[in-house]
Amino acid sequence: MLALKKQNVLIDDVFFNYNTTVAAEERKLGFGESSQFLVNSRESKLIDAELKRNAVCNNFFRPRPNCSIPLGGILKTGRVVV
Repeated sequence: MLALKKQNVLIDDVFFNYNTTVAAEERKLGFGESSQFLVNSRESKLIDAELKRNAVCNNFFRPRPNCSIPLGGILKTGRVVV
């Protein structure tokens, strides 16, 4: 669980850095120092990082088979308590 939290923090940092890179590349394009190809490339990497971020988040909230704490009538394993 601790490893997933660390991975979540790292992927958030990566996403933030790619977002900054896209903004900087768009600014450079406005000054004529870049090309649309580079902006699209940076945006593609940003989208990949966001998809990875979503996958890590999904792993964090995925039910664990050894957890069986009842939560409102449903076990964390996804089975309904009768």
